[in-house]
Amino acid sequence: MTEEEWRPAGATHVCPACGYDHLWEDPAAYGTGSLEICPCCLFQPGFDNNAAASGGVTSPAEYRADWIAEGSAWKSDLIPPPDSWDPIAQVSRVIASAVAWPRDWQQPAIDAIEPHLGSEDRVRILVGPPETSVSGTAYEGHIYAADEQVLIVHDRTLRADVFPWKLPPGPVLRLELLRPRRSRLLLYAVEGWQEP
Repeated sequence: MTEEEWRPAGATHVCPACGYDHLWEDPAAYGTGSLEICPCCLFQPGFDNNAAASGGVTSPAEYRADWIAEGSAWKSDLIPPPDSWDPIAQVSRVIASAVAWPRDWQQPAIDAIEPHLGSEDRVRILVGPPETSVSGTAYEGHIYAADEQVLIVHDRTLRADVFPWKLPPGPVLRLELLRPRRSRLLLYAVEGWQEP
């Protein structure tokens, strides 16, 4: 069965737990939740985020953390995943929509870096006032969301001496994707500012 055969036209609502964007009903359709169960993670708004009904989970974020810890697998036996299904990109989208980006970050910079949120990609971020910055302040590492804020960590080895940092306030001067053994890929640059 293909996605076109089972997905009703207009099924564009997003699961608040995993970010799957092919739900038929709005997750808040009945004020307290929905009758629809997400085929991707099996989250049912109004039930799974109700501690009395579900046995302890109290938020879509907690349900998402449990689903990710279990391997982010497609859960429905009846509805197959879309051909292009990517759980990492899907989760990153729902997390990105819920996080607070640092103040003074330009929307084009946020749009450029969001696809790399929660991925294995390493990025380089330069921030500072474009009128007075000579080289900006640089941050390099992996970006991810935790507790509704965006953090950057130099490496993902979980060593005790590696600590995440909050992303700094903007404005953003330059964003680059760091690629092993290749030149950096420019993701965003503020107009009129040139790195020395």
